[in-house]
Amino acid sequence: MKLVKWEECGCPLCPQAGFSVFLPLPLPAADSCVPPPCLKKCLGCSLVFLSPRPTAASMHHFYPEDYQPYLEDKLPANEGKIPKGFQPPEQGGTLLDVGFGAGKFLQRMCNAGWKVTGIDFSAIAVAQVQGKGFEVYQGSLPHPQLKGRQFDFVFLRQVLEHLHDPHAALCHAATLLPSGGKLVVSVPNLNSLSFRWFRENWFGIDFPRHLFFFNKKTLAGMVERAGFQVLEIQPVRHGKWIWEAAREAVRNRRGGFTGRLLQNRLMSGLAASIGIWTGFPEGLQLLATKA
Repeated sequence: MKLVKWEECGCPLCPQAGFSVFLPLPLPAADSCVPPPCLKKCLGCSLVFLSPRPTAASMHHFYPEDYQPYLEDKLPANEGKIPKGFQPPEQGGTLLDVGFGAGKFLQRMCNAGWKVTGIDFSAIAVAQVQGKGFEVYQGSLPHPQLKGRQFDFVFLRQVLEHLHDPHAALCHAATLLPSGGKLVVSVPNLNSLSFRWFRENWFGIDFPRHLFFFNKKTLAGMVERAGFQVLEIQPVRHGKWIWEAAREAVRNRRGGFTGRLLQNRLMSGLAASIGIWTGFPEGLQLLATKA
């Protein structure tokens, strides 16, 4: 049995603000001494977060060796592609990739002439990518090995939602960038069609690995409070996320007609496109500059 410790938490931006229950989760807590976990919403800034949540020291239980982002042969073909709207300079530059997983993005950017550095929570991922000759470190932001370093870009791709203190990580990212340096963040979008349809079966919940849940407003608010100027937030299409949510909802007998329909890959892909067109995409990608 996993020896997981749980903790109550509040909003990292508004520690004095109260909260309301945003979404009960039909998932038993792993420890009888804590109430069942649920998603809570800050009454100050509207940020949604998981509470109770596993302590930082317990999180390794939920990232096994076969966790998909660590397995290069299990990743989709487009994993590691240059993010939408990101145009790297022809001569390359320096970048830090936080949460590099199997290292495909590091490899791609290295091939494009960039000097790349990475950090990841997983000792397994670090060992694999170090073996390919990359400069990578185990841990998260802030990280002592990065003290005094400067990068042209810092990437947090599908990472912010996993962190116990995402605001502290963003503040540290600001110290790693010169004035005008760029930050790229991607997260699941709480204000997506699939969340509206499937609620507790939404793919973006990923209990208990995901600790924070963002929409455009809360993502921009946290980034700005860390010392950045938001340049743009783009929608990101994720048909597979809708398909996964539909499968989970049907498995839990909560999918209804919509869930059965969207188990079809073609229909879930179409739904992802509709999410883009209507302003309710599955994912968000933010580009910001250090103020």
